[in-house]
Amino acid sequence: MAAIPRSLRIFPASCTRLTRQLFPKPNHRNKLSQARSTCLHYSTDKRSVPPITNVNGETIVRSPYADLSIPQCSFAEYVFEQLDNFSDFALMLIISIGNSDGAIPFSLLMEDDGKAFPENTDINSKEDILVLPYSSGTTGLPKGVMLSHYNIIANIEQLIRGPMSHLTAGKDSLIGVLPFYHIYGMVVVQFGSVCLGTKLVTIPKFEPEPFLSAIQQNKISYMHLVPPLALFMAKSPLVDNFDVSTVQNMVFGAAPLGAGLTQELMNRIGANVIQAYGLTETSPVSHYDRSPAKIGTVGHLVPSTLGKVIDVHTGKTLGAGETGEVLLAGPQIMLGYLKNQSATDDMVRDGWLHSGDIGHFDEEGYFMITDRLKELIKYKGFQVAPAELEALICTHPAVADVAVIGIQAAEDVGEVPKAYVVPKPGVTLTEEDITHFVDANVAPYKKLRGGVKLIDSIPKTASGKILRREVKNM
Repeated sequence: MAAIPRSLRIFPASCTRLTRQLFPKPNHRNKLSQARSTCLHYSTDKRSVPPITNVNGETIVRSPYADLSIPQCSFAEYVFEQLDNFSDFALMLIISIGNSDGAIPFSLLMEDDGKAFPENTDINSKEDILVLPYSSGTTGLPKGVMLSHYNIIANIEQLIRGPMSHLTAGKDSLIGVLPFYHIYGMVVVQFGSVCLGTKLVTIPKFEPEPFLSAIQQNKISYMHLVPPLALFMAKSPLVDNFDVSTVQNMVFGAAPLGAGLTQELMNRIGANVIQAYGLTETSPVSHYDRSPAKIGTVGHLVPSTLGKVIDVHTGKTLGAGETGEVLLAGPQIMLGYLKNQSATDDMVRDGWLHSGDIGHFDEEGYFMITDRLKELIKYKGFQVAPAELEALICTHPAVADVAVIGIQAAEDVGEVPKAYVVPKPGVTLTEEDITHFVDANVAPYKKLRGGVKLIDSIPKTASGKILRREVKNM
């Protein structure tokens, strides 16, 4: 057997034994077991009742899944209880015998006098903050989002008892390419995989060949990704050099994925392409489609979640097929913004979180998210969604990536769309090519009257969202 590097030690052991040795908290664990025993028997079957109802004159969309009873305990207790279900679970600890980048010195761990995890700590799961991620700040300054133990536990339950419930320990393999400091990678990928007991292969960052090699070598079956990786998987010639046939489902979140790119990706990889939706403020998931996916939608609401759509001008609740701002309610809604009560009050009103996203739902309760409210381009009274134009331009065979923003025009016009386009390597593409392509496929008010600019890359966040403030300065 090859020697294990000094900075890495693997401890295969029963999680029941190991976690109780490391964190012996029988009283709290018993409370969790009692909480779990009161939970409903979860069902992944769709409800027999219609998901769209009328409540006090308002059209409310419900989740098609059975409601959940969320355990009220600390996050650590919840996770340990999940791990107890997997007797052959292997816990990997990365420590450092000396000093090593990215690892905690073992000597520091040995110096702890017990205060790091005291026995007498009582946690109010609904009020105490577990994590404080910051919103992406793509259209404004980032804000600290206060998420409680209950918020995070609720969202994990909504995932593993809902749309991810079919994943099986010992069978499915996931890949962790998204950053775990981001709410999507942290909760959905990392916590979700751990609580399901599935294999999770992590890589330090996205690099094309190591990423594809990890898929091939580990026979990855289920992937959580972001739209830039959809572009890569659909268009990069490198993909042909690797066997990715084990991939059965690819889930995309953080930004809308166009129907054209979705179909192109499905045709090439042969896997189901699923979309999910949420915000940092919803811990993060509120919607999640299932296979076979309804292309162009982000699926249904996750368990124990309500949704509605309102007119952005009047606040009137809208019906199926009518476009407006998406509002959400459920146990995963944040406590609020750190030291920013005014922003909290603006975001959460009368028990509903105002997502700031524009969309609609159909007669079956599937939601479509079209764009951010703040990113809509107002042209002569018309509203132009940048994501719609981006999805169209991405279908051009010579385009690798694109961002569309609104630029100020004459006072009687408002804003006009302008496209920043990244050509594929080794191809000839002109601004006129893109202009003519768009003109032939959109209504007159959606034309690129602001022009086209060819650039080398699109600035994005770690989760794949376009940094439109930076694009405007390019």
